Parts: sequence; structure tokens; C-alpha cells
Amino acid sequence: MLHVGAFGPAGENGPATDYTSLVNAGSAPKARWKLDEPAGTRLLAAETREGEEPVTARAIGRFATGVEGQSGTAARLSGGRAQTRTPVDTSKSFTLTAWAKPSADGDSVVIAATGRRRNAFSLQSRDGHWAFVKSDVDRRGAATVQAVAEQPVYPGTWAQLTGSYDATQKRLRLYVNGVLASDVAAGDSAWNARRFLRIGAGVRPHAHAFRGDIDEVRVYDRIIVPEEAAALARLPKTTHGRWKFNTDGSDDSAFGNDMTLRGGAAIDPSAGLQGWGSPAGLMLDGTGAYAEAAGPVVRTDRSFTVSAWANTEQATSTASTLLSLPGDNVNRFALRYQQETGWELVMAGSDSADAGTVLARQWSFPGSWDHIAVVYDAPTRTATLYVNSLPSAKTGVSAFDAGGALQVGRSAIGEPEYWTGAVDDVWAIQGALSREQVAMLGGGIEFDTTDWPA
Repeated sequence: MLHVGAFGPAGENGPATDYTSLVNAGSAPKARWKLDEPAGTRLLAAETREGEEPVTARAIGRFATGVEGQSGTAARLSGGRAQTRTPVDTSKSFTLTAWAKPSADGDSVVIAATGRRRNAFSLQSRDGHWAFVKSDVDRRGAATVQAVAEQPVYPGTWAQLTGSYDATQKRLRLYVNGVLASDVAAGDSAWNARRFLRIGAGVRPHAHAFRGDIDEVRVYDRIIVPEEAAALARLPKTTHGRWKFNTDGSDDSAFGNDMTLRGGAAIDPSAGLQGWGSPAGLMLDGTGAYAEAAGPVVRTDRSFTVSAWANTEQATSTASTLLSLPGDNVNRFALRYQQETGWELVMAGSDSADAGTVLARQWSFPGSWDHIAVVYDAPTRTATLYVNSLPSAKTGVSAFDAGGALQVGRSAIGEPEYWTGAVDDVWAIQGALSREQVAMLGGGIEFDTTDWPA
């Protein structure tokens, strides 16, 4: 609604009128490619708005569907591309958005709206950073405007990219992982790219061809507001394992990742955390007892959260490991405790023997129950240690997918550092919980319930 008033030359108020107008905010994409087609698909039909013409992209060259994606399946590009006629007028406001996981460094184009000689707009990596690039005219040597993210491109890591051109305000905006990364003046000139919308390439398809995986491509005939950009980057968080240790090592999640109790580990009917649920818990003797899942439970090259309650009453000056997840040569992470220093998070960014680094330490008084969580956020490559809902500073660490079995009560790499004492209510979640969500998990509010915050 627009409220318009008038003022006379002497400053007196004139009549006021309200004008109401419906705008196109919130409309669905003009075209959306989920890229969930089975392997071998070469014609990629987009979802379009009701009553509008169908839009189909044709895969060309090494463009493989059916690989594991960020959401469902994705396309893997090795110099190939998919293309169709550009479904929007690029002289007007529009938005391009996609998930991208480059396999290597180097300049590459994720999506481009092409003319005959130039890309009108391209969403791409340039000089090691994500960028949304606009060309002033469709001729060689044309000037360009770039909205460039400060954070670097991480090969092997998914990033959600949104480039939005605001023709009214003449602004070029780039969002990376749902956060505004750059907002620059776009200049006065804009032209309509009447040729191809290309996924994985620009106007010259073999120059800066994308190598890696692309998922969830969308094209809007309007700008995207910050709340929408954040929502596009928000992935569902899924419980991959939850072990209450009430009667055995069974997993209460839908994935059935049961744990095996080894080396004398036992369920004690009164050893668990008191106050809600069953009083039972897992009791470990510090000399060889531990629990082990059949596998890693979560992918550690993606965002994940692992948490547990642990009783430090029997802790000693020697370090002991509460939780760990091994690769072939090093733990992806290990949560350790000792009396003098409290809790520490050791994490590795690659599966090499010397890659483990202490990322965070937090003091906690011995002799009490502590709620501990490690949260890894893959898009930003940062890890956070939470002790009783208090976070450490976020620390940068690279990603790799550890294939070992999740351990409770020991390290499977190097010295075992067996845990002495009780452990209860262990969770493994694919996705990075927020500080509020970690606190609610520690407060007894169960994940994936109606009480859980979005």
C-alpha cells in the first residue's frame, strides 16, 4: 500500500490517498531444474509455472545425471553443459540460482545467459572467488561489472549461489550460502540475452567450462529478497542416529544404525542422566569398553552435528576420548576430556596421519554431567565445540568424508584413550545445528518434533 499526501505552499496538509497494488513478489521460478533425473538422461525438463510454456534443456558432452546431489541427485560436469533458450528477459530484473560443487580450482561458469559474443550475466568462480558478472553490451571487449564474494571458493564443497539483477535500482547482488556477499552498482546498460541459458558453460562453451557437480538450478523473472536467498540455502537437517542406551545400543532414528557394545561395555539401569526419560545409560570402564556403530552414520564432508551427555566424575589427568569418527589414517574428529584442561575438539581436514589439530578447548569442572556437541558447517568450513550450550569460537577446517565407524568411548586411531564413566543420549545429525538448537537438544527437547525450532 502507498500512502500519498499533498502539501500546499504555506505548508498546510492537503488530502491524502492510499493506493493498493499487487506486485509479483514471491512468485515461483520461471524455470526450475531439480536435476533429479536418472543416469543417462539427456533432455532435462524444467518445472514451470502453471499455464506457461515448457522449458527443456539439452545435455551436451560430458554432462552426467544421477550422481549424488545436495538435494536428491545432481549433474556431474566434466567439460559438458546443458542449454536452452534463456527463459527470462535479462534487461529486466531477474535471478539465477544453483548449488555448485567444483572439483578443482580455476575460473568456471555455473550458469550464464548468453548473447552472440558475450555473457549478458554469469554466475561463476573467478580468481578463486564466487562472482556474479554482467556485461554492458554484446560485443567483444565489453566492459563488465562484478559482484564478487570475499570468501574463497572451496573445491569439493557445495555452495549455494544466487545472483540477482535489480533493474529498478540498477544493482547487482550476489548471495553465497544464503548470505549477501556483494551488492554493487550495475551501471545503466542492460541487454536481453536472447540466445542460450547454459548450465556449466558460458558463451564460449569450452572456455571456463565447469567441472564438478551442479544441483537445483532456478531462474526467476524478478529479484530475490534476502529472506528468500537464506531459504534457498537452508537444507533439511536429518537425524541419522540417536542412541538412548536405555536397554541396548539400538538406534531410535529411521536409519537403524545400531551400536554394538564391546569390551565389557554395558547398560547400567541407573547410570544415565537423571531428570527425563529412562535413568539408564552406557557405562564404560576405561580399560577396553566402548560402543561402535556399523559405519560413519553421517557424511563428514557435509554439515553435521554429533552430541552426547557425558559424566566426568571418573575423569583423570590422562586424556580420554568420548566420541570419535575415524578415517583411514586419522580421526575426522575426536572429542576428548582431561581434568586439567577440560574438553577439547581435535579435527582433521584431510585423511593424512599428521592432519589432526586441536581446534577448540573449553573448561568444565570435573565430576558433573556435561552436554557436548561438535558442529561442522561445510559451506563455511568451520567447526564449533559446544559445552553445555556455550560455543567456542568458530575455527576453520577443511572437509573430507571419513569412512570409519562412529565410536563412543574410545579413539580407533592411535592411542585408544578409553572413556571411564557414563555416557547417555548420543545424537548424530546430518546438518549444522544452530546455537539455539544445540541448547534445546541439551535441554531435553527432541530433534524433529513439533517443539523443535525451524
